[in-house]
Amino acid sequence: MAELLERINKHLEFLMECTIEPSSVRMQTQNLIDEIQSHIEAPKSNADRIRQMTDEELTELFDKCADCQMCIDNPSKCKMECIDGYMQWLKQEVSEDAGTD
Repeated sequence: MAELLERINKHLEFLMECTIEPSSVRMQTQNLIDEIQSHIEAPKSNADRIRQMTDEELTELFDKCADCQMCIDNPSKCKMECIDGYMQWLKQEVSEDAGTD
């Protein structure tokens, strides 16, 4: 991370003294931004990856892991009810006793 910060500082100094074509500066700046974002946004663990999931991705994950007897007995009836239920739960406001359910 220290190396990345040093590169950012050098790039900022470069921009202050810049005499080259603006499109080249933009490209170099975008490359640096992309590298910074890859360090910031890259999941570090499975838990980090889960924390970054959208509601839709979490719903898919829950659906893959669920063991709903109604889905097993009558998949065409239950499947959408489970998915809708997961989505409603994800969008529900956190209760005071969160984590005890």
